[in-house]
Amino acid sequence: ERAEAEPLCASLSRGFRSASMPDLADKFATKVLQWYQNGENVDAVRDIAVEYAAQHVRSPASASVLRDAPTNYAAVTALGQCAEHSALYELVQLVASGNYTDYTALGNDAKAAMERHHIDTEDLGSKMRLLALASAAASAPNGQLTYQAAAEAAGCEAEHVELWIVRAVQASLLEVRMDQASQVVAVKRTAHSTFGEEQWRELGTKLHAWRSNVAGILESIRAASASSSSS
Repeated sequence: ERAEAEPLCASLSRGFRSASMPDLADKFATKVLQWYQNGENVDAVRDIAVEYAAQHVRSPASASVLRDAPTNYAAVTALGQCAEHSALYELVQLVASGNYTDYTALGNDAKAAMERHHIDTEDLGSKMRLLALASAAASAPNGQLTYQAAAEAAGCEAEHVELWIVRAVQASLLEVRMDQASQVVAVKRTAHSTFGEEQWRELGTKLHAWRSNVAGILESIRAASASSSSS
C-alpha cells in the first residue's frame, strides 16, 4: 500500500504547495512524513519536511496551535542536523517555545532563513507575542496573570498589554476576563503551541491540587453527615 500511496501523496503535497494551497499541501505532507518516523532515508522527503516546517512558522498563531507540530516528525527534526536547514529548524523550535525574548535574540542565520522561506519578520514577531501570552497565561499561578507579567511575556509596554490580550483572545489562544482595576487577567482557557514535558508537569500540578480540593470537600461532607447523624 505504501509503495503506491507514498509517491501519490508526495506529488499531491508538492503540487498543492506550488499552487499556493498550503492547507491541502500540509494534509498530504503529514501522510508522507509519517512513513519516515523511523528516521531512515529522510533525505528522500527533505523538501517536503522543509516546506512543512516553513509553513508552520509562517502560519498565524491560531493555526500553529491546531497543526501537528513539525517536531513530531523525524524528517523535520533531522533538519536540525543539516547545515543548510538548521536555522529553519531553530525557527520551528522558537514557535514551539512560545518565547518572545528568544525571538528578539535571533541571529543572522535565522534571519536569513526567514528571508529564504518568505517568513515576514513583523508577522512572526506578532505571532510570538501572542504565543508568549498564551504560554504565560497557561503557567499563571491559580489562573491569575498580572498585567505586568503579561506585558513582560509579550515584550510590550504596559499601556499596550490589553490590546495584545484581546488579539490573543481573537486568535482563540486565550479565554480570559480582564480586571482593569486590579490589573489582573483571570485565565479560563489557554491553547499551547506544543504539549510537552513542561505542560505535562503543569497538568500534573493542577490535577494534584484538584484532587486535594475534592478530598477536602468530601471530608467536610462526611464530617457534616456524621454531625447530623449524632444529633
